[in-house]
Amino acid sequence: MGIKGQRAPPQPEPLFPSHNIAASKVVGSNKACITWVAVPASGYMQEPGFYCETRDGGDNWDVPVDIGFPPAFNPGSETLPSYSVSSLFPFYDRSDNLHIVGNVSPYVRDTNWVIPGQIWHWCTANPDTWNLIHVASPDSWLGNIPNNSVACCRPSLGQDDRGNLFVAWEEFSGVNVEPTTNRLRADIWYSYSTDNGVTWAAGTRITDGGDVTYRFPSILNPIGDTVMVEYLIDQVAGYFVQNAEGAATNNPVVVQKWENPDAVAEAPISTPPARMEITAGPNPVRGRTAMSYALPRSGDMSLVVYDATGRPVQTLASGSRPAGRYTATWDARDAAAGIYFCTLESGGSSTSRKLVRVD
Repeated sequence: MGIKGQRAPPQPEPLFPSHNIAASKVVGSNKACITWVAVPASGYMQEPGFYCETRDGGDNWDVPVDIGFPPAFNPGSETLPSYSVSSLFPFYDRSDNLHIVGNVSPYVRDTNWVIPGQIWHWCTANPDTWNLIHVASPDSWLGNIPNNSVACCRPSLGQDDRGNLFVAWEEFSGVNVEPTTNRLRADIWYSYSTDNGVTWAAGTRITDGGDVTYRFPSILNPIGDTVMVEYLIDQVAGYFVQNAEGAATNNPVVVQKWENPDAVAEAPISTPPARMEITAGPNPVRGRTAMSYALPRSGDMSLVVYDATGRPVQTLASGSRPAGRYTATWDARDAAAGIYFCTLESGGSSTSRKLVRVD
């Protein structure tokens, strides 16, 4: 690997550009971390991943570490997890702890597959080092994924000022095909965690499909009540430089912003609300709706949307809150038309609000 100050023989080298780097933002810390995948120059293999840290700004580096694989797919079976190009992304949180997010896909009998895909979070501070974020397994697969990609890939990680983690990735539709290249188009998805990555909210698609493909997301550390992700809009799905998969086009790079789902709309008022309450507007819901809720006492709470059968659809907020009034947003654009219920639970009590999703 050729890292200055390395004190051990190189681990398997990345034979294809597959590295990411992150530096700590904690004042006085000189930590940085490089991650990479041992992608072979040719042929198939179960592709391992590595990370290497420096604690003095890059003058000296620790021994590279094989990060291993998450317990993906069916542990103990012949289906093994494998990383791919740009699978691993390092991040230092506000407490200077290292986190890594990565995507894996199946390696079965000497063959790498691109579907299904899984996104995982790694942090040694959690009870389980690996925790699952998302699974991508479309029912139909009508085109080809562009080179050097899998069903869901290229995750990146950020953190808001309340300590919540946010991850964004690109995920390929199984049915949205670019007709000139037969390459599948991708959308940008995200999820978040309020407990250091132990549990994650259901993945949410933030782009709208259509006749372009959304690629290469980079989550930006949320500021206040605003989450942001940068990505590229490719007019023709496929890489121009990879065997002319697609035409060369002028592709804009954009920053998309949306409301932090764990955001506090206003500071808790000095007099606590008299009872638990939920209101929603607009309702009926066609796209997004704002959920306003009140907590009469401090403590752990959860705000969850359920479908008519009682199946949880999305967790809008969870964790410890002071008494007060708050808001969260439900993005219902991907939800089927029908009846839903938003349920607020705290201190052994609960209350619900009926929501009507219309087309």
